[in-house]
Amino acid sequence: MPQHTVQSGALADMTSPDNTVPIGFSDLTDDEGLVVMLYRDWQRLGPPRAVAEHAIARALKADALYPWLGPLFDACAAVGVDASSTGEGTDLLSGVEEQLLDLVSQTLPRSPRPDPAPALRPIRSIPRSGHDALLHAVHRASWRVARRCAVAVER
Repeated sequence: MPQHTVQSGALADMTSPDNTVPIGFSDLTDDEGLVVMLYRDWQRLGPPRAVAEHAIARALKADALYPWLGPLFDACAAVGVDASSTGEGTDLLSGVEEQLLDLVSQTLPRSPRPDPAPALRPIRSIPRSGHDALLHAVHRASWRVARRCAVAVER
């Protein structure tokens, strides 16, 4: 699938340095989406790291990803806290979240564990559909219009 690039318009300010649309949750497998959500929770709950990891492990005890939490937490620590995070409430991934997925896709399948590895692809193999970025731009524009209307009514 070709990588969509943006030259100008509503999505131009959301593109990555290589002029591609950000990856969104609709572009991810279930396992990839869970890794990103795990990372966002890890950031939100920590520090200290042990408290965040204990809370996440308790919540995922019955999940197939549970045996892989140790290497996943190590990967979260390796990329560190994402100061540029797009936030918990968005379907767009930050650059650090993309780095995390890339790191995890390279390290987990090599881990010596009996459990099957989660379905994770290298970043270059994840198609960037632009669907989530377009929805994000539409929602942001809608909020701007709503704020303008609210200001106009107050006058």
